[in-house]
Amino acid sequence: MNRFTTIVIGSAIVLSSLAALVGSRRARAQEPTIQPFTAAEIWTNTLRPDDGRVAPPFPHITQRVVAVRSDGSVARLIPWRYSTNDLYTREVDDAATKRSFTADDVTRSLVETEFHEAIDVVHPAVACEGAPAGQMQGFDVTYKEESANPGNYAGTNFSNVHKMWLAPKLGCYAIKNELVHFHGSNAVEDAVKELANIRLGDPDPQYFAVPTNYATRTKEVWWALFTAAVTKGREASSPQ
Repeated sequence: MNRFTTIVIGSAIVLSSLAALVGSRRARAQEPTIQPFTAAEIWTNTLRPDDGRVAPPFPHITQRVVAVRSDGSVARLIPWRYSTNDLYTREVDDAATKRSFTADDVTRSLVETEFHEAIDVVHPAVACEGAPAGQMQGFDVTYKEESANPGNYAGTNFSNVHKMWLAPKLGCYAIKNELVHFHGSNAVEDAVKELANIRLGDPDPQYFAVPTNYATRTKEVWWALFTAAVTKGREASSPQ
């Protein structure tokens, strides 16, 4: 579901698959509620050659903020690494207005994106898919594992295994997601998203606010501006 996850994480194929699956593994109940919360979301991406060694400069670790409202709306805040100012790229899926958008403080851009109610927001649930798997971060979780995308490229068999630890109290939001990419039997890439410092209660409304003074841009125009800003930020932060 994350439409711009390549902002902070390399390997677009694996992590975009992980982002698309994050909130979709839940079973519906008749009258459950959604527990609002705010948490840090730690992304760890590790690449390995086929011989199993870790390929430098990996593992690559980044952090963002995720917030869920009681209506199921989700906001993700990705910090801008090249400034001491509090600048973020916010990805918002609003269940109340059925609207998805990206608000970028760096380029002062507002990008409207397609809203998918089935997978973009959290739905009420008291029973999640998978088998009971104890607790994580103080929450009961269920564990579910899926294999996907088997194929062959240039004589090498490849496949993905997606592992999920889902928390019923959080609307079956995944406390931990892990996507492992295999070449044959060798795990060549491991992408993990895990919540930390989970705080229950209504998140800051500003996380979901639509900026009124940002330019509305297409995804392509915004991305060109953003990547140019990244290049300039890297050059400015590099040792002379």
